[in-house]
Amino acid sequence: MAKITDWQLNDLLVCSAFKGDYAAFPGTLIGNLSKEGISVESEAEHAEIDCRKLKNYWVSQPLNNKFGRLGCIELLNLNNRTDEQVKTLCKLFSTFYDMLVNMEQLGIAPSKVILPVLGSGNQNIELCYIIPPLINQCMRALAEIECLEKITFCDYDIEKVKKLVSMLESTDNINQNSDVFISYCSAQREYADCLRKMLTERGVKCWMAPYSIPTGSSYQTEIPSALSNTPNVLLVLSKEAETSRWVQKEWCKKSDFVRHKGKSDMLPSR
Repeated sequence: MAKITDWQLNDLLVCSAFKGDYAAFPGTLIGNLSKEGISVESEAEHAEIDCRKLKNYWVSQPLNNKFGRLGCIELLNLNNRTDEQVKTLCKLFSTFYDMLVNMEQLGIAPSKVILPVLGSGNQNIELCYIIPPLINQCMRALAEIECLEKITFCDYDIEKVKKLVSMLESTDNINQNSDVFISYCSAQREYADCLRKMLTERGVKCWMAPYSIPTGSSYQTEIPSALSNTPNVLLVLSKEAETSRWVQKEWCKKSDFVRHKGKSDMLPSR
């Protein structure tokens, strides 16, 4: 995790904001930038790359005596934030990759990027919706952009850092074959998270939404595929699960697959 004092060692610092809102609240990255003499609002007005209308991001002119440039991804509208917007947020994280590709095409690609956990500050978006797609975009950028050497995550909140480290570790095997599919309803997500962490610590590869949903993919596509390719299903039973449309679909899908393909284990948990 990088410290604020290390900013000048990087070519690009990426931040997130509500669309068109760059208020420098205390304790936020934009607020800390303001203390360093950098006005995000002013940099937005004079952006070198401005793709806010189509891609929800912009990149500043070079910043004198600080670090290379500032990039900003504008995720949600301040006045009409909805749960549906948050659920589809992973699609917006392709804008981070698009930003870096655009910079490369213009001959200003960074070699070192410092990246806070976008959207987890005042926007209050849960980490489980942010980390998996963001990690995928980082890995893609590092693999495809030749001059890009390093992307460093940073955050000043120690509890958030602990969660981030845990989730980074749990996403290491996201694209590998899983041992167990965890089926649960949203009311039991905290319990399901505990099961996933416990099993992962014991070497069991878990598939669990939303962590295992790749960037740009849909639940409707990825869940049936995972059920077909994962030998075991761990079902978190509860009253809410019995009436959950998603849990019922997952159970029926796996049951159909077992009938047609042979043995598979379904493990209930209360």
